[in-house]
Amino acid sequence: MNDRILQIPLHEIIAGENDRLQFNQDALRELAESIQSIGLAQPITVRPIMQDGEHIGLYEIVAGERRFRACKLLGMETIPALVREMTDESAAAIMLAENLQRVDISPLETAKAFRKRIDQFGWTHEEIASHANVSASLVARRLKLLGLCPEAAFLLEKQNLPIGHAEVMAQLDSNRQMLALRLFQGSRAPSLQEFRTYCSHLMAEQTQESMFDLTECMYQTQVAAVAEVTTKRGAGVQTHPNLPTAKAKKTIAETIEQYIADLSAVGQSGMALAICNLYDALVSNGMTNVPASRLLPSSLIDSGEVVRPTYFNRARPAQNGTGDSMNTTTAELLSALETAQKIIATARQYFPKSIRNSDRFALEAASAEIGKAIHKATEVEA
Repeated sequence: MNDRILQIPLHEIIAGENDRLQFNQDALRELAESIQSIGLAQPITVRPIMQDGEHIGLYEIVAGERRFRACKLLGMETIPALVREMTDESAAAIMLAENLQRVDISPLETAKAFRKRIDQFGWTHEEIASHANVSASLVARRLKLLGLCPEAAFLLEKQNLPIGHAEVMAQLDSNRQMLALRLFQGSRAPSLQEFRTYCSHLMAEQTQESMFDLTECMYQTQVAAVAEVTTKRGAGVQTHPNLPTAKAKKTIAETIEQYIADLSAVGQSGMALAICNLYDALVSNGMTNVPASRLLPSSLIDSGEVVRPTYFNRARPAQNGTGDSMNTTTAELLSALETAQKIIATARQYFPKSIRNSDRFALEAASAEIGKAIHKATEVEA
């Protein structure tokens, strides 16, 4: 069937899979008034609907659904249409070019249109850009918007969130997007540059947390693999029959700390200290991290039977030649407390609601300073 323009009854035409989901009713009425006044300037484009190679008497809109809707508002019985046979991919290309020429298509509708063609036809960013007559960088930026949380997407659709701010926060996870929205909706909306700086801090935290998640995932995989092997033939090393069996926890550090506690509980302080030496070396060389929630009971640490790893608490105050604690001045105590307060204040500046696991380094450093300050205060009182 060659291209031709026909007057087709409106009841024989159905809407296609349009990228445009919202049609402004006021704009449609204005278009209807224009058509009534000067006529339809350009026919719509349709393709015949085929079944088993035969036309079944219906047509699908490829371009011009707004004009079709406006004509229906006027009560017209027929509409001029360019009839053209085409594949799904060809129809998608024409529809994309048609819709992107309209200024009222939303950024999210544009993003969904791009994603649809990637999923259905395997188009690259460059192919989409060519069909839509836009840059490949704009295609990439719009696609990022599909990562917005529902709250941010709603604000963007209602034009209450600028497109630039939306693009900046789109790569954050849902929780951090909510933090960014809280800042944006504050008493003074941040400029794009201020918002970008804030989101970059959140992104850095998210990246660091992802690294920890990967480490934990690798550890869990290793635990599962070891469990499978040991159930079949054992670890292949000699074990002590009179010592507790170590139980795997969620992380390497938690497993070690739990075993130290178990050894101390059965009076094996010497063995516990040997494990402490190994633990301290692993932490100091970055091979594992102290867990956010310590498993070691404070009584074991304070009693001196089990030594706290140096990464968590660098050193207890040095002893002088007589065995008594060295003198600690009030200035040193205040300095230690001030350092801890600064660390915590810095963390809260970027994470006002809660401190994430990935920021536990700052908390551990603060805890170490506070712990030393308390110890010094105890010595001063004594």
